[in-house]
Amino acid sequence: MVLKNYIELQVGIPARMHFMALTMIEKDQVDTLTGTPMKKRSLYGVVDRLNGQEVSTTFSALAQGLKDQLEPFIANDRFKTVEFVITKFGSGFLTRYQVEVNPFRG
Repeated sequence: MVLKNYIELQVGIPARMHFMALTMIEKDQVDTLTGTPMKKRSLYGVVDRLNGQEVSTTFSALAQGLKDQLEPFIANDRFKTVEFVITKFGSGFLTRYQVEVNPFRG
C-alpha cells in the first residue's frame, strides 16, 4: 500500500483501516472510455488508523462491490466501532475486493 494524502490499495496486500468519518459523496468524473462527463457516487472516509499506526489521511472508493460492503456501516456511525481489512485482487474491470470486519480495539 502506498500512503500519500490518500490510501491507495495495492493488489494482494491487506490494508487495516479505522475510519473517524465515512460518508457517500457525489463526484464529477469523466468517463475514461468515452470522455463523457458524469456524476458518480463515491464512498469517502477519513482514516485515523492504518495497519495499527495513527495516521491522518483519506480513502475513497468508486467500485460498486466495495461500496456495497462498506456503506451499511455509515448508518448510526457503526464504522467507528469496527476496523476494516480490505484486500484488492485483480485490476481493471476484473478488480474485486475482500473485506473483513473486526471490532475496533483502539
